[in-house]
Amino acid sequence: MVKLKKYKKGIGAWISSTKGQRFFNFAYSIGAAVVIWGALFKILHLPGGNMLLSVGMGTEVLMFVLTAFDRPPREYNWEKVYPELDRKDDDDDEKSQALAPEDEGNEDAHATETHAASVVYVGQRPGAQPATDVAPQPAVAQQQAPADVASATQAYIEQMAATTAQMQQLQQSTEALNKVSEILLESYRAITENSENITRSSQGYVQQMGDLSHNIQGLNTIYEIQLRSISSQLDSIDRVNQGIASLRYDDRGWGDARSVKFINFTVEDFCEDAAAALPLLRKRFSKVGVLGHSEGGTIAMMLAAEGKADFIVSLAGMAISGKETLVMQNRQAMSAIGLPKETVDTYCNSISKALDEIASGKKASEINIDGMPEALKPITIKSLQQADTPYIRHFLNVDVSELLSKIKCPVLALNGTKDTQVDCTANTIQLEKGLTNCKHTIKKVDGVNHLFQHCTTGNVVEYQQIEETIAPEVLQTVTEWINSEL
Repeated sequence: MVKLKKYKKGIGAWISSTKGQRFFNFAYSIGAAVVIWGALFKILHLPGGNMLLSVGMGTEVLMFVLTAFDRPPREYNWEKVYPELDRKDDDDDEKSQALAPEDEGNEDAHATETHAASVVYVGQRPGAQPATDVAPQPAVAQQQAPADVASATQAYIEQMAATTAQMQQLQQSTEALNKVSEILLESYRAITENSENITRSSQGYVQQMGDLSHNIQGLNTIYEIQLRSISSQLDSIDRVNQGIASLRYDDRGWGDARSVKFINFTVEDFCEDAAAALPLLRKRFSKVGVLGHSEGGTIAMMLAAEGKADFIVSLAGMAISGKETLVMQNRQAMSAIGLPKETVDTYCNSISKALDEIASGKKASEINIDGMPEALKPITIKSLQQADTPYIRHFLNVDVSELLSKIKCPVLALNGTKDTQVDCTANTIQLEKGLTNCKHTIKKVDGVNHLFQHCTTGNVVEYQQIEETIAPEVLQTVTEWINSEL
C-alpha cells in the first residue's frame, strides 16, 4: 500500500511537471492525429485503417488513465501568511474597544503607544492593572514582520503567476481536445454515412454482378433464347416477303447439354459451323447472305471478310473487341446501381488488367486483385473464376475491327440505343470507321434493348418481362434492305 501511494505520488508529480505536460500535449495531439488518419483510411477503404484507429484510440485511452493520477490544484492557507485573516469578528470587536480611549486626556498617550507597537496593544486602560507580563517589542522584531510579509507576498505572486500559466496551458489543451473531438465526431458520422451508402451500393452491385455472373454461366441458355427469337423473327420475315428463304440451325451441343460443355467451344467454332452451311445454300440460290444477332453478327462480319457472303445483316453485332465489350458491360452495371465514379473507374481498371491476364492464359487463382476495393473483391474473384474457360479466353481475343476493311459485300448494321450488352455508340463508331471498302447502312434504333425489344432500362433482367418479340420497325428495315440487295 505504501509503495502504491509512492508510485501514485511520483506519477502525479511527473504529470504536473513541465515535461509531463509536454508529454501529455504531444500524446494527445499524436493520438488524435492517428485516429483521424485511421478514420480517413476507413472512409477510403485503404488497408491498415483498423490498426491506425486501434493505435490512436489506445493512445487516447492511456492519456485518460494517466490523468487520473494528476494532482488536484494546490490550496494555499493564506491565514498563515496574514494572521489577521484568521481572527474572528468578536476578537476584532474587543480589540477595537480596547484601542478606543475612554477619555480625551488619555487619547494622545494611547495613540503614541499603539503606533509604537504597530497592531499589538502594549498600553493600559485607565484604572486597569499594570501589564507587568508584557514586555515591549524590540524595534528589530517590529521591522522583521513586514519583511517576512513582503517575502511571502512575492512568493505568492510567483506561485499565482505559475498557476495562471498552467491554467492557460490547460485551457489551450482543452480547446485543442474539443476541436479534435469535433473532428472525430464528424469523421465518425461520415464513416457511418459512407458505410451505409457503401453497404446499400454493394448489395445492389452484388445483385447486378450476380446477374452478370449468371449471364456468363448460363450463356448457352441466353443465346438459345436469342436464336429462338431470331428464328421467329425470320419466320415473320418469310410471311412479310415470301421471296426471302432462310436456313436456321441450333448451336452445336444443343439437345445434349449433359455430355457436351458449351464453355469448351469458341467463337471460331461457331463461325466454322455457319461457313459449312453456305455451300449447301449456293446449290439452290444465286445470292446467299448471313444474318446474325449479337455474336452471330460478329460471325457474319468474319465470314464477309473472307468473301464467303454476298451480303450480311448484323443485329447488335460486336465490332469492338470482346474484352472491351465485357469491361463496358461491367461499367454499365456498376453505374446503374449508383456506385461513385471513382469506385467504378478503379474497379474497371482492375478488371481490365485481370481480363488481359485471363486472355493471355493465366489461371484466375494466379491473378492479383489487390487494387480492387475490398467490398468488390468477392464478386470479382467469382467472376474471374467463371471467366477462366476456353470460350471466354477466346472471346476476349476476338476483335473484328481489323477485318472490317476487308469486307466488300453490302452490309446492314442495326444497334439499339438501350443495349447494355453491346454498346451502341462504341460499335457503330467502329463500323463507320472500319467499313471503308463496301456499301453499308448503319442505323441506331431508338428505345430498344439488345434483343431489339422496346424497353425501359435495357438491363438483362428486363428481357423476360417484355412481351414484344422484336420491334416491328426492325423487321421492316431488314426486309426492305434485303429485297433491295437481291
